Formats: sequence, C-alpha cells, structure tokens
Amino acid sequence: MSKREKVLEVMAKHPSWSVPLVAKKAKCSPSYAHLLRKQVKEAEYNAAKAELEAESTAAVTSVSVAATGLSAEVKRSYVETNDLPPAPVEVVTRSSILSTARSYITRDRQADHGDAEDNFSRIAGYWSLHTGYVNCY
Repeated sequence: MSKREKVLEVMAKHPSWSVPLVAKKAKCSPSYAHLLRKQVKEAEYNAAKAELEAESTAAVTSVSVAATGLSAEVKRSYVETNDLPPAPVEVVTRSSILSTARSYITRDRQADHGDAEDNFSRIAGYWSLHTGYVNCY
C-alpha cells in the first residue's frame, strides 16, 4: 500500500480527524496529509459542481414552456415540480389600477353598502356615540 493510499484510507475512515492526527496515524508528514486533504476536498467540490451543472443543464434543455417572460430559475422549478407555468398577466399600469379602484368604490361598494356619504355619516355617528364626543357642526 502506497503512502498516498494509506493517508486516503485514514481520511476515509475518520473524516473528522485533524490533519496532524491523520498524519500520525498514516505515518507521514502533516504537510503531505494536508496536501492530500486539500486535493480530496477539491475533487469532491468539482464532482459536486459538475453534478449540479449536469442537472441544471438537463432541466433547462427539457423545459417546454411558452415564452412568458419567466426567468430560467422559475422555469426550472416548474419542471422539477411538474407544474404548469402561470398564464401571461396583462401589463399593470397606474391607469388600470386607478380605474379598478374607481370601479370598486363607485359600483361594487355602493351596491354592498349604499351611498358612500350616507355610510360615512353613519360611521361618524357611531363613533360619536362610542367615544362620547358630540360633533357640533
């Protein structure tokens, strides 16, 4: 068994051991054990990185989502969860927000609560009674 194999075997059996302890057990210098540990960590990192890149490439190449302006990460999540992407949303502008608010206040609100001024007067009367403050206007 070579010195390298011996050090790697000790590291594999005892991954939490410090470098000096590994060197002592494998009967080598701590600098050699440190060098091998660094090489092993880099190899593991590179293997994990390559695996992640392969997975992300496979996920992106298998995406068949219509162009909706979604980012690649969102498209990938749809593929991973086997879910359909949302339908394209209309562009929201300040004008569309204000017109929606106007319709809520003038039409829908009035149908549910009556005229806004009458409703506000009732609310003011309630709070005047509740607080004991009488408005003298």
